Amino acid sequence: MARRGDSGGEQSDGLVDLADAYSLRVPPGTTTDPNDWAAAVFRNPPRVVVALLRLRNRLVTTIGVERSDASDFDTIARTDNEVLLGTNAGHLTFRSSVLVQPDLGGTTITVATLAAARSRAGRAYLAAVRLVHPLVVRAMLRHAGRTAVAPWRSTGRA
Repeated sequence: MARRGDSGGEQSDGLVDLADAYSLRVPPGTTTDPNDWAAAVFRNPPRVVVALLRLRNRLVTTIGVERSDASDFDTIARTDNEVLLGTNAGHLTFRSSVLVQPDLGGTTITVATLAAARSRAGRAYLAAVRLVHPLVVRAMLRHAGRTAVAPWRSTGRA
């Protein structure tokens, strides 16, 4: 497992508990602003992800984990081609990067996630999250790609 970097809190084992990255290739002419992509991925998720997040917020209090809200995806840092989002919660430290890499053939958007448990509740939470996280992030990235490449699809306009 990878060593933790800036976790923003005390950790017991010094390891990252969740680390993954998923990419999407979009055609030339699509926005290359990482803020646009971060907003498309995290602030405009598909309906199924919204439903899962609502369910998550109902269930997590039973294991001592705080409910999430939009501030969990606040921007921490930004460069010309990357945005770093995240939070330091009582149960875990979470970071997500949205990296935009344009070239002549199009643009590659990569969403990477690191999470480190800060408590037993955080470890239990991440054990469950680890099972669905790949599906959720891929769905969010695909949805962001559809709305960025063909915005009328998400608004119902033709």
